[in-house]
Amino acid sequence: MKPAESYILNQEEPFKSILVHVQFLIEKNFPEVDLRFKWKIPYYFLNDTPFCYLNSPKKKKYVDVCFWVTSPLSNYNEFLITKIERW
Repeated sequence: MKPAESYILNQEEPFKSILVHVQFLIEKNFPEVDLRFKWKIPYYFLNDTPFCYLNSPKKKKYVDVCFWVTSPLSNYNEFLITKIERW
């Protein structure tokens, strides 16, 4: 098993399920990405350029999905959130 996959599968629930679901969505919609383990977290690379990373900080109770490169996402603008709304 790759270290990036091991990172995801070793997370506590519900974060493991969230990360697996996000992993599925990314790989389904961007089949050319390459999952690697960089800087101690899973990174997706697109043409050897960082595309996004997944993170679940141990002391925090959330999952980060951070996109570095947004041009491949231009077809999905209606689904992207550009600001954080408080509940």
